Amino acid sequence: MGHQQLLLFVLVAIVVGLAAYGVNKTVDVYNQSNDEDILYQQMDAVIIEGKKYAAKLKTQGGGEGSMTGFKAPSKMLNNGQTRLNIFTFGQWMIIQGYGSVKGKNGTTPVYIIGLYDTYEQEWRIRIRVN
Repeated sequence: MGHQQLLLFVLVAIVVGLAAYGVNKTVDVYNQSNDEDILYQQMDAVIIEGKKYAAKLKTQGGGEGSMTGFKAPSKMLNNGQTRLNIFTFGQWMIIQGYGSVKGKNGTTPVYIIGLYDTYEQEWRIRIRVN
């Protein structure tokens, strides 16, 4: 009878361990997806501010159709959970977004990069790198 109990105990320990591993992976995927959504929203908010800047005349502190010179508010660039880097030139804006959760590779944070075209009013590319 002792061998059966020991075998049952080992089997239960393995099942519980696999369940815990599965829950951990599910939570990781959820957190990564959440970080990704937050980054996409922040990127869109920065684009809206950039469009406002480009629509203004230079005499009003704008870019007269250009993104060059646009500076996003610091609260939009770093909110404690995510961080954005912005590069502007002419009609283009490149945005790099970093989350606070480890990405798919398990070592570096969620990372998204996008290229926005103000003339065409669309993302030319916006992909999740990690």
